[in-house]
Amino acid sequence: MAGHRNQSYSYIYKGIILIAVILVTAFTFVFWTMPPEAIMRIGSYIQVLTLTIFVITGTLAVLSFKQQNEDRQRMSDLQYSNISQGKIGDIDRLFMTNPLLDRLYFEMYQHDPHIQRIIRLRGPIKPTPDMLKHEHMACNLIFQKMADIYMCEHLDKITSQNVDGIEWLNTFRAWMKSPLLRAHWATLKYEEHPTFREFVDTYLIEKNKFIHRPSSRPLSRPSARPSSRSS
Repeated sequence: MAGHRNQSYSYIYKGIILIAVILVTAFTFVFWTMPPEAIMRIGSYIQVLTLTIFVITGTLAVLSFKQQNEDRQRMSDLQYSNISQGKIGDIDRLFMTNPLLDRLYFEMYQHDPHIQRIIRLRGPIKPTPDMLKHEHMACNLIFQKMADIYMCEHLDKITSQNVDGIEWLNTFRAWMKSPLLRAHWATLKYEEHPTFREFVDTYLIEKNKFIHRPSSRPLSRPSARPSSRSS
């Protein structure tokens, strides 16, 4: 879509430039074939015409630059969205391929009526050493993915224009209702960026209600976003 739009704008600009060149060439020919008296009379008009051409050229340059910036922003948002979806896909595959993570999965999605029905049919799950080890590793990975999505989706600046951010916030709040995930967060959170730690503690654990209507105010005011796991 952006490529077709850029191609259309390119044709428009080329057409305008071609017309301008033809007009300037014709005007130059007529100007130099006119008698000196007529040239002096139209001198002031030439100045106005030159200024007009300069203003039009500058305006076209500004509009072109603005359009290119908007296209780059759209492409960047699309790339970040694909990255975020990939992170969720990694977590889904983790649960689907490892039965030892069923207990953690049921807790993270306990708000879903379909999962509640499975829990009733399945009954209590007795933990084992292998299960506890896999849950610990899974929680660590989940926190890493959450931090990546937090950075990609700019969740520190959720507004009415950032609907996708609201969806991610509700998803994370549902996850953090899991007692297992919270227990592991208490010890693993110090491996994460301080800004992300503040986000989870304040806006996922303390304020854990689902949002049905976006707010017009940012959620937090961090000074930096985590680009990777802190050392």
